Amino acid sequence: MEPIDTDVAGMLEDNKLMRAIKEDPKSIEEILSRKRRDDEDSKEEEVDCSWNIKTEESLYLLVTFHNLSAPFTVDCEGAYIEVERENNGFDARWCGNRVLQGGTSPHVIFAKSEVRITVFDDGNGGKTFPTGFSADVEVIDLFDGEHQHVRSEAYSNVKKLVG
Repeated sequence: MEPIDTDVAGMLEDNKLMRAIKEDPKSIEEILSRKRRDDEDSKEEEVDCSWNIKTEESLYLLVTFHNLSAPFTVDCEGAYIEVERENNGFDARWCGNRVLQGGTSPHVIFAKSEVRITVFDDGNGGKTFPTGFSADVEVIDLFDGEHQHVRSEAYSNVKKLVG
């Protein structure tokens, strides 16, 4: 090990932080352990919610998303909104963007009788905005000439914003 230059040693001696450490080493340990606790406490609650929306086999569902909010995470692993039609794997997964009402055109999902919407957020803090959505769900009968679509009473204006 090389000897410390006396000028550097003198600068360290004059440093306020070094003097504080020498005078009361326990207070520095407390500050550092408090910082670790604060970091652990900053982790938000994990969210993993799914909505399974079903109608009769002969009817169709039209889901119109007006607000989508999911922060960017690598490969959409940390936070996302996912949509699955007809129970056959996800069709769309959103993350890294925020689509607001009145901005761009809404995202629309058309499905035969069944849609699952999942909102996931791993709870790690530091995300720029919350994960959530607002949407309208309509039930459509393509074979009824008089009533092409009826707004679902059970799922009218599905709204959920997490975070």
